[in-house]
Amino acid sequence: MKYFRIDTNTGIIYLAHVIDKNPGYKFNMTAKASDQGEDPQSNSVGINIRVVESNKKAPEFIEYPTDSISIYENVAPYKDIIATLKAV
Repeated sequence: MKYFRIDTNTGIIYLAHVIDKNPGYKFNMTAKASDQGEDPQSNSVGINIRVVESNKKAPEFIEYPTDSISIYENVAPYKDIIATLKAV
């Protein structure tokens, strides 16, 4: 991933480089999480990021969780909201 990196310990997605794409451009990627249990389990989720403004500055998060997020192991994929973020 040229433009983004995911911290493997926290799952936080960071902007790695200035985005030089036009508004409307879409980045599509997949994040995969695996446990280290005796019978390892894993799951993946698609992540879509759309460029809404390309003015050569990093986006600023204006809404984001301020506390750590805990997820129960039985959370249903693609059903439960884990966190909501808003960047401009």
